[in-house]
Amino acid sequence: MSGRSALSLAIALTAIACAPLGAFDTVVVDPGHGGSDRGGIPRQRIAEKEWTLKTSLRLATELKQRGFEVVMTRTSDDYVSLAQRCRIANGKKNAIFVSVHYDAYRREAADGITAYYAGSRSDRLARYINSRMSAALRPKTNRGAKRARFYVIRNTLCPAVLVECGFLTNTAEARRIQTTDYQEKLVAAIADGVVDYRKYRTGR
Repeated sequence: MSGRSALSLAIALTAIACAPLGAFDTVVVDPGHGGSDRGGIPRQRIAEKEWTLKTSLRLATELKQRGFEVVMTRTSDDYVSLAQRCRIANGKKNAIFVSVHYDAYRREAADGITAYYAGSRSDRLARYINSRMSAALRPKTNRGAKRARFYVIRNTLCPAVLVECGFLTNTAEARRIQTTDYQEKLVAAIADGVVDYRKYRTGR
């Protein structure tokens, strides 16, 4: 290959790499746990499954108001397998996947928020959402955007994140989580992160 041809190829590849990835129409919202799966840790007082659903229903409303189509993996206290959650997401085109969870730990002092992603194509989505959550909620601890291999984000074909929205085993944080103010700020922040990601994808 000539020097000129090699330069032309390099320019073309750079243009492809930097090109906008395109818009997406749908957000698959996944309330963690449900039914026989209570979530959390043994003897945890507040059931994680209840708050993942409450938050996800609020988030669905917020996203619809911003013009997104929303698909939920569950809308009531039902058990949905991890594989089925992935099948729901993988059946949608032009979509992203947001799995909503609350953290727990045997040490009550553990606190904070986290956004997890499994692969490099989802890291920007996780960073946008985490940044918005941190700015809106001002948690004592921001655990950041981290790579992990949770089943639902590892086996979902579209960009996917799993957000931990605070520790239900931390008395002070749990009390805050259960307020309307926290819930409204939380879902607005997640939606803001989704919009930020769409702007990145479309180049606008």
